[in-house]
Amino acid sequence: MPLFQNYIASDNRYLCSVINTNDINNEDIVILVHGLTETKAEKEFLYSKISHGVSGFFPFTVVQFDLSGHGDSEGEIKQFNLYDWINDTINVAKSFDNYNQKKFHLIGTGIGNIIISYAAKQLKSSGINVYSQIFISPKNSFNNIKSYFENSNSFEDLKEIIDVEEFLRMTYANEQLSDSMLLFEPSPTFLNENLHKCLIQLGSFSYDNVVTEFSKKLIEDISKFSLLDNVDHEIKTLVIQGTENSWFEFKPEGNSNILVEKISGDNFLLFNNPRRQNEIVDKIINFFNVNRSLYEYKL
Repeated sequence: MPLFQNYIASDNRYLCSVINTNDINNEDIVILVHGLTETKAEKEFLYSKISHGVSGFFPFTVVQFDLSGHGDSEGEIKQFNLYDWINDTINVAKSFDNYNQKKFHLIGTGIGNIIISYAAKQLKSSGINVYSQIFISPKNSFNNIKSYFENSNSFEDLKEIIDVEEFLRMTYANEQLSDSMLLFEPSPTFLNENLHKCLIQLGSFSYDNVVTEFSKKLIEDISKFSLLDNVDHEIKTLVIQGTENSWFEFKPEGNSNILVEKISGDNFLLFNNPRRQNEIVDKIINFFNVNRSLYEYKL
């Protein structure tokens, strides 16, 4: 399937995207929204695998893009908040010709789950057809996140730009290989374990080697989110979770629009195993295939 790189305008900046399609005029558009500090390929190239799998099976156009401040898009993460990234996603959708005649499918991981839940509702409220949304390993809320950034000061007293490393309280160890050589151990220990886990759930720090700065407003935005309160139950929805360390139980409660699929394994490691990644791709393809009667195309 042909791939091409494109830069998409979002407010006063440009987002780097990769578009996978055999026909840019396809009716169905899949938009992949990555996790915090990740890029359009996602961990272990999960999004690239989803893109190739979906576009190879359906006549869909699939868009991977870097959120503002990430990857090859303009800016630094600390310059942006949650609503900037929601606007990025909306602007990606509106970058297509005749976007109000398209069917959009949004897929998220980490903070991308938060972003697509807001973007789906805003797109829908403006008359744009959001046909489905897929949440991969979502967490319902991060209402305690502000407390993880407190030490001797309250969160309200912190500066507008937060140094994450300061609050993670990372320590490193040197492993001695011989009497004459020390090997620097690249995997640190995080004394603030709650913050570390929270950042992993947002899609960041999976390999314990990313340090960055966040805006205070971003943390405030995240703390106010609840997936159960925010998700639009009228949109066809797929939730993919691990069976271990589930961060919350998404219960459809008889809603036929919501499908929950479970993959054997730990939510914290869901992206790092090739077999589980293949399962994620298969479940997404099956989800689209089950609903194939809703689309006007031929396989």
